[in-house]
Amino acid sequence: MRTCVVVLAAIVLGSGVAAYGDGGMIPFIPNVQLFEPNQRAVIAWDGQEEILILSTDTYASTPTKALEVIPLRAEPTVKKGDPEIFEKATRLINNQNSYRRPLSGAYGGAAPSAAAPAPAGAVTQHERIGRHEISVTHVLDVNGFCTWAEKYLRSQGADAPRVPDPIRVAVQGYLERGFAWFVYDVVELGTTVRTNEPIQFRFKSDCVFYPLVITQTESQHVDIRILLLTAEYLWQYPELPRDHIRVGLQHSPNAQNIAQEMVVLSRRQVQHLSPDVDALLGHRDGMKLRIWTLIPEMRGRFFHDLVAR
Repeated sequence: MRTCVVVLAAIVLGSGVAAYGDGGMIPFIPNVQLFEPNQRAVIAWDGQEEILILSTDTYASTPTKALEVIPLRAEPTVKKGDPEIFEKATRLINNQNSYRRPLSGAYGGAAPSAAAPAPAGAVTQHERIGRHEISVTHVLDVNGFCTWAEKYLRSQGADAPRVPDPIRVAVQGYLERGFAWFVYDVVELGTTVRTNEPIQFRFKSDCVFYPLVITQTESQHVDIRILLLTAEYLWQYPELPRDHIRVGLQHSPNAQNIAQEMVVLSRRQVQHLSPDVDALLGHRDGMKLRIWTLIPEMRGRFFHDLVAR
């Protein structure tokens, strides 16, 4: 099936502490609790490329920096995302009465030498965006990658960094599946909730992809929502079971049919939503927008990624 998709993504991962949110979170200060109570993202997929726009709310029990690890299917380019895109998409859904109750608040938020061993990773892009210090990392050696990651953390100011075992296992799994690109996002956290600036990633992908296996949280309730825009229906879901993908809010009682609940947008509406998304999707009418909620498979954990075609 020829498809064009816009997906929103958020990845949650903990480091033996209570962590809620996207990415594998590693605190720079040991035993600090990290929290990401809300995640919002948008992705566009045209069958060959994906745009992912991601923002999260974060705070910590003690002010600290933290590293989030996000695996991607190919090398991404990175830039600042539009902070209004989430509210724009939500208004489009509400205005056309796609759901039986409004989604108000669902997406709220403020704005070496020859004798030395070869490096296990290489940073190909580095960007400072608001509170984010982002490095796009290419894995060159699987066995030494976690050691290389800990060295990178020390270079960013961590005293005694260690990649937690759940993250180490998840990263190893991605590496064994052929993933070679990871985004490292160092962000400063305070003790009150703050909304991080949205980041836009663009990368090659032959499917709608949202990394969930790296989600390791102590919370039994993980709130992950996706704004999804497609030219056609998606029929193939080879990894995350379809009964863990629900339309609308997580507890919406009549939002089970993920193939049908949607609003249809004109090219002008998609252009207003995001010029980059409009360009990726071919400047066309008839794009179908809906909101997905991803339900953990067991006790706040995912054992499959979101993959759809």
